[in-house]
Amino acid sequence: MTLCLAATAALAGPGPEPAPVDTTSLRVGEITLELDGIFTPDEVAEASGPNRFLRRAMNTVHWNTRPWVISKELLFRTGQPYRPALLAESERNLRGLGFLTDIEVVATDTTADGRVNVRVRTRETWTLGAEFSFALAGDGAVRWDASLAEQNFLGYGLEVLGALGDDLDASYGRIYLKLNRVLQTPLSVRLNVDERSDGFDRWVQFALPVRADDQRWSANAMVWDQEYRVRWYLSNGGPAGIDPRRETRLYALLPRRRTGMDLTVTRRVSDDGDARIWRLGLGLRISQLDYMLAGNTYLLSDGRIRDLSYLGTPGETLARDTGTEVWPYLSVVSVGRRWVKTRYLLRYGNDEDVPLDPSFVLLVGPAAPALGSTAGRSLRAIVEGEFRNWSQVGRSFFMQRLDGRAVIGDRNDRYHRLDAVLGSHVRLGPQVRPFTLKAYLEGVHSEGLAGDQVPVLGLDRGLRTLNLDGMAGEKLVRWSVELGRGLGWSPLDLVRMGWGVFYGGGMARWADEDRGLADARHEVGVGLRLGFTRAGNSPVARIDLARDLSGANGWVLTTVTGGFF
Repeated sequence: MTLCLAATAALAGPGPEPAPVDTTSLRVGEITLELDGIFTPDEVAEASGPNRFLRRAMNTVHWNTRPWVISKELLFRTGQPYRPALLAESERNLRGLGFLTDIEVVATDTTADGRVNVRVRTRETWTLGAEFSFALAGDGAVRWDASLAEQNFLGYGLEVLGALGDDLDASYGRIYLKLNRVLQTPLSVRLNVDERSDGFDRWVQFALPVRADDQRWSANAMVWDQEYRVRWYLSNGGPAGIDPRRETRLYALLPRRRTGMDLTVTRRVSDDGDARIWRLGLGLRISQLDYMLAGNTYLLSDGRIRDLSYLGTPGETLARDTGTEVWPYLSVVSVGRRWVKTRYLLRYGNDEDVPLDPSFVLLVGPAAPALGSTAGRSLRAIVEGEFRNWSQVGRSFFMQRLDGRAVIGDRNDRYHRLDAVLGSHVRLGPQVRPFTLKAYLEGVHSEGLAGDQVPVLGLDRGLRTLNLDGMAGEKLVRWSVELGRGLGWSPLDLVRMGWGVFYGGGMARWADEDRGLADARHEVGVGLRLGFTRAGNSPVARIDLARDLSGANGWVLTTVTGGFF
């Protein structure tokens, strides 16, 4: 993005030099909005035949964003002190809405009286029906979500979604609403009603989100009520298993009811303009967890019927987590200010914002019977955290991500999970349409997790030749290397396309299973990559032809959207 500041005066002959403008006293001048449709007038005019008709039709039936919706996302107003950083932050906010693209917020000129005029330029994206996700495994198993979604309802910036889908165990119908900045206030509201064939999942969230780096206060409140069957994964080396060397996942469907609430208020404690931003907060999470078990025997995924009453005995995870957990916590948030705009990193279409400074979130606090907790038998300390970092070296990007949760208590109450991801996107060759070498490595170490919390390796997590949830266990490792490149053409200027060749591998296991890295699965393949240029922040769509190198399976065709791998 270019920031242009100029103070000029026409000299009509000899005379004294004009006094320089004091940049510390510059103020925002006229703000001009230039709002293009999905296709600009020039793009419509240069097209011909059916393509021209299509572009006109898309512009005609699409509701353009109301100017005041865009103005609300700007962090500056006419007459306020001019701060270039707020222009960049406003541009990032507009991209974050998900229904605008090709966004520019730039200073155009500076008047003689020290006012900086600003131009805001945006282009609409196609928002109706833009939501569709699915996964097709090589064995024919399908996880899908088909929705009629409008990300910018009537141009008011409201997201409305109705969906039907299948998550392997139950079909569902969902209604989702996201009201951005309700009633002209900074408050946002999200509502989800998910009615399932085996229960429901309902929640509502009210938030005062962080929209500016120097915003002082933020808040979040969420309540939820869920009831449905969960996949409770079991070890093949445990009481319900039959062979500790089997790689096939083993699970039972257990009915569960979970209700709760989470309240957080956060305040920025660093000074305005500091290179690193620090926020401290206080929160309270209260959750009630019950398993509505009917008898002791359950049908397992391999067709056997087994007695699972041992899961409710002292020291087992189901008994440990049943009941109420009251967790007051302190939150510490730290983020940097540097970020860069790029393309073809996590999506295959429009611009992406990539933070270039490390950030982390840490939540820590006690959960004890004295506070009202009945889950667990002792005083417990709960720690949750996440770390994110992107680094740029030339045209290449390198990513580090760390997520963890630990409960510290007596032997029967404690457990932990740590998930680390390293990734690189090395761009090779020409500036225009370079080759990209992507490499990712993920490792998960956990102990004492409940059966519905263990990491699962499968199609959704990076291996095309596995089932959707092919392996499960307390330990997981996976890796992937892909060389790809964008193609030089875009059908109807609606889709960006590219290709990739890849090698991947990985495994998951329980501590009592007799398997190691030598039993990891390996695969190779080739695929097509798709990104929609006239839609919002759409994920990458991958159509891959892959082969298991063990020879157990032939070539399989898989399709999946989203994810790193």
